[in-house]
This record gives sequence, C-alpha cells and structure tokens, in this order.
Amino acid sequence: MDEKTGEVLTTAALAERVGWCAGLVEGMAGPLLSEHWNAADIDALASGVDAGGTNLPSQA
Repeated sequence: MDEKTGEVLTTAALAERVGWCAGLVEGMAGPLLSEHWNAADIDALASGVDAGGTNLPSQA
C-alpha cells in the first residue's frame, strides 16, 4: 500500500520498490563487508575481547 495515497500497489510497483530497497542495502553493506571481512578483523573477533579489553558476548 502506498503510504501517501493509501492505494494498493500493483505487483510491478511493489517489485520495483523491493528491488530499489535491495539495491540500497547492497550498496551500504558491500563496502562495509569489504572493509572488515579480512583476516585481522576476523582474528580480533575470535579473540573474544574488543579493542578496549571488554569481553565480547559468547553468542551473537
């Protein structure tokens, strides 16, 4: 449903909006993963403590 008009969206309009949203998320998550999905950051997570020495949650 369109929030402004209250009209029911067509299947095509809904697919377009979902595609736009998925593209937005991909555009934000891609660079973040590229920056942090590396051996040093994975080793830091596996150490169990953060940069300040605080224990990380055992399950997250």
